[in-house]
This record gives sequence, C-alpha cells and structure tokens, in this order.
Amino acid sequence: EWTGTTLIERTPTGAVLTEDGVRYHRQIGLAIDTIANATIDLMKRGVENCIDIWSMPGFAYQWLMAHLEAFEHDNPGLMIALRPTQRVPDFERHEADIDIRFNPLFGESLKLSPSCKSVEIARPPTIAVASREYLESAPKVDVPRDLLAHQLIHEEDFSDWSRWLSAHGLHDDVDLTGLRLFHGHLTLDAARRGRGIALTNHYVAADDLASGALVEVGGSSEVFEHIPLGAYVFVARADRWDVGPIRRFREWLLSAVAEDAPPETA
Repeated sequence: EWTGTTLIERTPTGAVLTEDGVRYHRQIGLAIDTIANATIDLMKRGVENCIDIWSMPGFAYQWLMAHLEAFEHDNPGLMIALRPTQRVPDFERHEADIDIRFNPLFGESLKLSPSCKSVEIARPPTIAVASREYLESAPKVDVPRDLLAHQLIHEEDFSDWSRWLSAHGLHDDVDLTGLRLFHGHLTLDAARRGRGIALTNHYVAADDLASGALVEVGGSSEVFEHIPLGAYVFVARADRWDVGPIRRFREWLLSAVAEDAPPETA
C-alpha cells in the first residue's frame, strides 16, 4: 500500500513475487544483507564467551572430540558449538567463527574468501587400513599393487585411492570400483566391519590403530610410502583472527595437533 505497487501475488500454490517485486528485491536485497551482516558483526565483537566451530566430520568425530575437553578445561565459561559438516561456512554471514578443512594437495584446492585467513594445522601421511580379520581372510598384501585385488573403500569418489596408488608407482589405467561412503568416519566404520581397505591418517584412525580394531596395511614395509594427500587447515575471518576465543583455540589446536603427531611427521 505504501509503494502503490503490487509486490506479491497469491496463487493456489502460495505467494510469489510479481515482476516489480522481483526487481525491488534485487535492488534492496544486497543493502539489507549488508545491514544485517554489519549488525551481526557488531554483536559478535561484543561477545567473547562463545565460539562456533565447523569441521570436517572425520576430524571432528575421531580427533577433536577426544581432545576438546582439554581446551574446555583451560577456558571455563566459554560456550562451544561444534558442527561436523562437509559444507564450508559462509564467513560473510558469520555462520561460523572457525572452520577446519582438509585441503587437497592434488586436484582442486580449497577456495577461501578474500576476507578469510588460514594456517596449516598438519599434513599427515595417508595410510591404508583394514581390520585384522579382513586381512587374514583376503589375499596377502606385499606391495601396493596387491591392493588392486582387494575391496577398496572410497569416500565421495575414487580420486584419493587413484592418487595414493599413483604415488606408489601405479600410473597405469586402474579401473577402480567399490563402496563409496562420502565421509571419512563411515569409511573407517566399514573397514572395522571387515568390508575392505580404507584410506585415512593418524589423526582420524589413532584410536582404532591403538586398540587393534584396525591395522595399517603394509606399515612395516618400506615399499609403502607415507605420502600426504592433503593438509588440515584452520580458517577464520581475517578481521577476527586475533579475537580472544579464536586466537586461544587456534594456539591450542596447533599445539595439541603437533603433540599428537606420529613420529615421522613430528
């Protein structure tokens, strides 16, 4: 009524924007987003007793949850929200204060917003793991090529196994097949259940290796090289990089990860 223009039309399936409504929204939407984001940013600057952390699911489930209590103990009163997710947060909209991602060393690298800053946490070697029961019932593995006769467990696609095999000299055209599970913690669970051999790293599989639920395939053989396929990185907005909780969590994380590194990466 105030604009003298119809912006919304009611239809049997719901409300829709008119042509004028679409145009008006396009013109003012960015300004409203700017106001909203500036308001959230102002509120965030005045609050230093909470921290929102997003993380790769495997790292969150298998490593971070096992160590987070130490950070909580040193930071009483700090409210922590941890979200395991494959999705990268929108830092412009303050979806998270911190993001922990795995940045591939081969193929397409992690793309960061120009407003963000990052630091590498660790570059762990990628290892092949399986349950002892599976290995005892499957063909013997003496060299990496022997793995081609096994059930290989994959995440989103076959690229990690393809790159790992290539790094071990298997450059020929390998027709990879097998179970695809999209998350590192699911591939580990499948390996524990004797479904085949999965790729992982020390930070994700340390407890399973220590308990014997999983064993490293070819771990005692020099022909199985410890080659990293990527690195974990800590990401935050550059203008909030040294905000109290963010700085303290970053310093703790770098120290804790370094302390927990396997001997060959320490």
